[in-house]
Amino acid sequence: EWAGNGIVGLCSKTYYCFGGDDANADKFSCKGVNKRCNDIDHQKYLNVLTTKKNGQGVNRGFRVRDNEMYTYTQTRDAFSYFYPKRKVQNDGVTTLPLDI
Repeated sequence: EWAGNGIVGLCSKTYYCFGGDDANADKFSCKGVNKRCNDIDHQKYLNVLTTKKNGQGVNRGFRVRDNEMYTYTQTRDAFSYFYPKRKVQNDGVTTLPLDI
């Protein structure tokens, strides 16, 4: 359980909780992005909501191919504005059910 001042949730498994005390430091999740390779703060999540444009993240790692090890760097749209489960209203916060 976490307590703080606010949360920015882009979709499930992509959120940032901020404003906690010393015992509850900021908590975040960014599906598909290495947390150590990226400078992630709540402003990155807020920018996605205000600009309606995806935010990017970088993944770095190792891959073995034909008995040789390679390093890779991958830039990807990790902080997506698109939310497929509900209709997001113009305020960027309110949602309505889909018409299906």
